[in-house]
Amino acid sequence: MNLIKLVEIRGRGKQYNPETERCDTEYSLCEVYINPVYIKMVREDEPYIEIHRSGELIAGLSKEQSFSKLFLQSSSNSSMTISVVGDPETVIKKLRGFTSE
Repeated sequence: MNLIKLVEIRGRGKQYNPETERCDTEYSLCEVYINPVYIKMVREDEPYIEIHRSGELIAGLSKEQSFSKLFLQSSSNSSMTISVVGDPETVIKKLRGFTSE
């Protein structure tokens, strides 16, 4: 089984902020290994891109950094999405050579 390594971005809700009238979110990055066979679709993750451009995401990342949302489906028909660092083209280039398509 060939797995690809990507960097996932995770958001974790914190406490309610009465000034903004919403829950603050803390973001972090972590490595994730994915079996490319289960990736059904890749698209730009516009909400994370907007949050990043507003300066609220991860300190130290270039403002030009983009994010992709991966739609995964397992053999048991369960599905999930994850957000990763990189635009869809970059993610797809990592997938090449690992899939039979």
